[in-house]
Amino acid sequence: MSAFELYHKHGIRQYRVTDIARKKDHKIVIRGIRRTDSLQCPVCGSKNVSTKGWKERVFIGIPSGNLKTEIHLMIPRVHCHHCGCCRQVHLEFAEENVRYTRFFARYAKQLLAHCTCKAAAEILRVSWDTIKEIDKKDLQKHYADPPLRKVKNIAIDEIAVKKGHKYMTVIVDLHTMTPLYVGDGRGKEAVKGFYEKVRKSSCKIKSVAIDMSPAFTQAVKEYFPKAILVYDHFHIIRQMNEAITSCRRRIMNSAAPGSLIM
Repeated sequence: MSAFELYHKHGIRQYRVTDIARKKDHKIVIRGIRRTDSLQCPVCGSKNVSTKGWKERVFIGIPSGNLKTEIHLMIPRVHCHHCGCCRQVHLEFAEENVRYTRFFARYAKQLLAHCTCKAAAEILRVSWDTIKEIDKKDLQKHYADPPLRKVKNIAIDEIAVKKGHKYMTVIVDLHTMTPLYVGDGRGKEAVKGFYEKVRKSSCKIKSVAIDMSPAFTQAVKEYFPKAILVYDHFHIIRQMNEAITSCRRRIMNSAAPGSLIM
C-alpha cells in the first residue's frame, strides 16, 4: 500500500508506509512513519521546529473485506523554537484521545443507520464500546442542547411514557418548535432544571403557554414571574363545555316533570 492509498482509504497523509502484514487473527497491520519535511508546531503553526522523540500509536482503520485493519504509526514530538512548546504533532485523521480514524468513524455511522451497535461491532470486528462511543459522539454533535439566547416564547406540557406509568415534562420553543428541555415527572420540580439553564443564559422568557395544571401554573409564577401566562385554548374550551353540561344537568334535574325548558 502506497502513501496515496493510505490517504484515500484511511484519510492519513504525510505518512510513509514501512510495512504491511496479514496476521492469523483475521487482521491486517499497516505500519507507517511521519515524514519530517512538513512538520509544524501544533500550537502556533510555526515550521521552526525540531523533533524530540517518537511514539507509536495504534488506530483502527476501515476494514479490508472481512479483515480488521490496524494502523501502527510512529508519531513525532516536536519542540517549537518560536513559542517554546513541546508537544506531539497534530493528527488531522483522528480526534484526540481515540483509537480509530475519522474515516472509520464515518464508516461505522453509515452502518449504524442500518443495524444495531452490536451488529456493527461484529461486522467491524471491534468492541461494542467502540461503536457506542462513535454513536454517542455523533448524537452529541447533532442533538446537543440548543442555544437559549434567542428564546422568548415557550410552551410546557407533559407526556406519558411506559403506558402511562411515567411522565415527562417537555418544553419547546414556540417559534421554531425545537425541544429545549425534557424533565422527569410533571409539575414544578420538572421545570426547575430548565429554569436553571435560563438563569445561566442571557435569554428573557416573555410568555409561557401551558395547560391549566395548577403545578405548571405555580412553576411559571415562581420561575418566570415577568412572563405572560397563556393557557391553552383547548383546555379552556373543555372546561367551559364541562361547566355548561353540568349546568344543563342541574336544570334538568330540578325541573318539574312535564314542564318545558326553554
